[in-house]
Amino acid sequence: MPAPLRRAILTPRRARLSRMNERRALMWDTVIGFVGFFALLALVQAIMNLFDPEPALWPGFLAAGLCLATYGLIRAKHNDFSAH
Repeated sequence: MPAPLRRAILTPRRARLSRMNERRALMWDTVIGFVGFFALLALVQAIMNLFDPEPALWPGFLAAGLCLATYGLIRAKHNDFSAH
């Protein structure tokens, strides 16, 4: 049997693992999207805060923290899938 056809045949165990990997990838993407969305909102708020007469520090710290969290989640997803 040619190699491309051999890879196309899924045993029940391989099909279950494939579904589990897909589900895990979707969970990672959901968390990354959720945190990334709020990081974007915080970043916009921090930039708008710069134009206030008396800018506060906390919007910048919040934006930096959420951006770092998003970056960390992306790295964790990459490490999770490169380990298998």
